[in-house]
Amino acid sequence: MKIHNAASSPLAQPTKNKVETGISSNPAQLHNTQQNSFSQIGKIVSATDKQGLIELGRMAIGNNTLKAWESQGIEVSDKSLIEAAKAFQQGFKQIADQLGNQTAGSSVSINKHQILIDNQQNLPQWFIDEYDYLLQNLSDDSHRSAFAQGDHFYSKAANNESIAVQNYQTVTDYGQP
Repeated sequence: MKIHNAASSPLAQPTKNKVETGISSNPAQLHNTQQNSFSQIGKIVSATDKQGLIELGRMAIGNNTLKAWESQGIEVSDKSLIEAAKAFQQGFKQIADQLGNQTAGSSVSINKHQILIDNQQNLPQWFIDEYDYLLQNLSDDSHRSAFAQGDHFYSKAANNESIAVQNYQTVTDYGQP
C-alpha cells in the first residue's frame, strides 16, 4: 500500500475508478457524504457554474469536516472544492451508468484528504497523519486500495441479491424480541 506524505506532494494522479458490487459491511463509512449533506436539504445547487460546483464540493466534503479543518488552520481552496464536486458527480454517474435507476443501497465515498493533498500547498503533518490513519482503518480492501492509489472517489454498487437478502433480514428481525 502506498502511503502518501507531505514530502511527495503533489501525489499520483487519480486512476480510473471501478464500481464494486455488494453492500458495505462497514456501518461507519469514513467518507460518507450523505450524513454531512443534511444542511443542504432544500437548497438548490446548480452544478453548471463555478459557485455551484463550490457548493456541491462543500456538500461532498461535508460542512463539519470543513469547519474542523478550518479551525485547525487549513483554508480549503476553491480548486479543492471543485475537485470534490467533480469526484462526487463522477462517482454517482459511474453507479448510474452501471445500474440505471436501480441504485438503492449503492454508495460513493469521497477521498477528501487526497483531493486536498492533490490541490493544495503546505498541508500540516497532522493532516497527512490523519489520512494515513484513515487509510489503515478502512475495512474494505478494494476501498482502501482505491484510496491508497490516489483515486478521488470509490463507488460501491449494491446488487439486487444483496438488497433482497438485507430486506428479508430486516423483515424477519422486525418481529423478534
